[in-house]
Amino acid sequence: ARFTRRAELQPAAPLRGRDERAALLRRRLERDPAPLGRLETESAHRIRPRRGELVPRVVDPRARARPRRTGRAVGDLDRRSRLVHAGEPVRRREDERLIRGSGTYVDDLGSDALAVAFVRSPHAHARIVDVDVTDALDVPGLVAIYTHEDLPERIAEPLPLLIPHPDLTEPRTQYALARTHVHLDGEAGVFVVAEDRYAAEDAVGRIVVSYEVLPAVVGLGAAARGDVVVHEDMSDNVAAHAVQSVGDARARIAAAPRRLEFDLEMERSTSSPLEGRGVHATWDERDRLLTVHSSTQRPTSVRFAIANILGMPAQQVEVIAPAVGGGFGVKIMH
Repeated sequence: ARFTRRAELQPAAPLRGRDERAALLRRRLERDPAPLGRLETESAHRIRPRRGELVPRVVDPRARARPRRTGRAVGDLDRRSRLVHAGEPVRRREDERLIRGSGTYVDDLGSDALAVAFVRSPHAHARIVDVDVTDALDVPGLVAIYTHEDLPERIAEPLPLLIPHPDLTEPRTQYALARTHVHLDGEAGVFVVAEDRYAAEDAVGRIVVSYEVLPAVVGLGAAARGDVVVHEDMSDNVAAHAVQSVGDARARIAAAPRRLEFDLEMERSTSSPLEGRGVHATWDERDRLLTVHSSTQRPTSVRFAIANILGMPAQQVEVIAPAVGGGFGVKIMH
């Protein structure tokens, strides 16, 4: 129940063990009914049932007068409001909806929204020489084409570092759209907005980007050697240097009769959810509110990142995570 003014305890059999605290709370509630929210807190913290004992539930008396969704009148409390045993498992409610294909994902939202597509780099390391959008301007349904030069000043800056750490000596984040260089295969360089995805993809196919291909860095060994530097403003490819020790480790190692030096090689892995990353955003001019549906595992982090990038108060940004078709960690910062 939401925001009810009065509440009552469900009629029930006497508590096992005649818990004096429960009886005291019952008498207190009968004498001085209180807001439901406070009763839930008190019953949760003041009554500590032993395993197998029954816990009194706080219910909204007006629920008896409200019809169920099935159309049946509510007489006795339904099974969800009955007295339960401490430690009883909670039945999952979302499984049937998802198994039957009735879940709501980002792709199910905004059928009339504008769609976007990107021109992405086919090279792991290259300098952008020229972007020619002339042939794409005649595509029916085209709304806008953006390159880095078209972005507002705040959005044109590198994306914020979401997880700072003192060991990160040379942290780098990418731009929303590549500025002068691309540093990975698939990096976005041109942003196309159209009335639907088909028109956006047609426009992408007509945009010509000229690259000066540069040597790529493949593998951690090559990155550590630094024969080729990926970011032109760095002297090497080392972004962080971390040392962990307990006690006076250097003195113990120096005094050790034998020493062993070795490198650890750990396999690389990736997560591949069935659903890709997706975003549906709407701006309410009257309420000055940006509502974003994102296939993310961390809507709170995305909310503050969007507010930071756009220079907006966080209370003007609402991020909602609908059903997510797999994440496994790769959608934590999306």
